[in-house]
Amino acid sequence: MCKKCLNYTLPAAQDANTKSKVCLQCYERRKNLPSNAELQARVDALNDFVVNRSTCLKSTTADDAKTAEDDVNAAMAQALDEARLSTRHGEPDATASSANDSPVYCVMCDNLASVVCPACMDEEFCDYCFKKGHKSKSMKRHQAVTIKKSSTN
Repeated sequence: MCKKCLNYTLPAAQDANTKSKVCLQCYERRKNLPSNAELQARVDALNDFVVNRSTCLKSTTADDAKTAEDDVNAAMAQALDEARLSTRHGEPDATASSANDSPVYCVMCDNLASVVCPACMDEEFCDYCFKKGHKSKSMKRHQAVTIKKSSTN
């Protein structure tokens, strides 16, 4: 505390009952500050909140991770079993044949697609839409791959 102009009074830091006279600068610095007890109460409340939240998050994420990991492991085991059975018995893969049987449509005009552009994340195009959509300089390097028609009619 300074002793320049003692026009303002504040409670003393040690005892709340006694008041001390201070200057305007000291008054402005200390008038809005909470007491030590108030600060300690706030810190305790925040610590309780953080501890409770972290324990809740740890328990829920651990349970969720275990169930998700179990689901993935079960799906992997099932896929491996199906692959082993199909290779032993010589059965063709059902998903591969069904993908080739369905018609493929152009992503721009909904006509039957005739080419695939690997640079465009394997999107299917008809010839016209591929030429029209790949006119820009940045798309000139894209190469069209012809879609092989399945002849299993």
